[in-house]
Amino acid sequence: MAERFKRLFHNDERVYYVGSPLVIEAVALLEDTKENKIIGQAKIKSISPKVIKAVFTTVFIFNVLNESIGECRHEYLDLAVRRDEEFGQQVAVSIDNNGARVASLRIDKVLFDDGSIWNNDGAEKIIINAAGLLKDTLGDNRAVEEYKRIYGPRMLYVPEQIRDIWRCSCGAINRIEEEACHGCNNIRQVLMGNLDSDSLVSAALENKYSKAISQLNEANDELSYNRAARI
Repeated sequence: MAERFKRLFHNDERVYYVGSPLVIEAVALLEDTKENKIIGQAKIKSISPKVIKAVFTTVFIFNVLNESIGECRHEYLDLAVRRDEEFGQQVAVSIDNNGARVASLRIDKVLFDDGSIWNNDGAEKIIINAAGLLKDTLGDNRAVEEYKRIYGPRMLYVPEQIRDIWRCSCGAINRIEEEACHGCNNIRQVLMGNLDSDSLVSAALENKYSKAISQLNEANDELSYNRAARI
């Protein structure tokens, strides 16, 4: 039996409107073969410390030639989305034009549970590229392991500032006014200022040497104690 829904389009570029409390993680178009209609879906993630109650969006649709063929509004209501939570994946957005083969989403307005509102007043639209890996930037596994030893085992990525947000080495996205990462509590400037591979390797070797000396001293102390006990 054929599947009811056929994927026509999928874009997993992470879209961010500067100042917005949300990141658009993915947009898709599906053909409902039973109802002979097109539906849209989006995966959206909150990067706001405040709980989100409603989101107002515009869906732009294009034909197979990537020519604009219209737009529609969609509202995500009765939400209680907290920071780092995703929503929209299970919501079907009705698309009136069956010629739609490409789509994009714009965040127009966000209502928070405290009654405050974020409005998109011509916010710049940017793409958040995939995070760079520490192992690729540092180039030495000893440096990577030392970085993790200092800041925690979750550190996998190169920290970076992206307009008014910054992405931590743990992968969490923070507002620029947040000096400490909300995910791991590491300090932005400290993380960004300690990416010199040679210095990290030197620190790793020094730490290894210090541990070896400490273990040797402990062994000598134990040996001296055992000798004294036999006298």
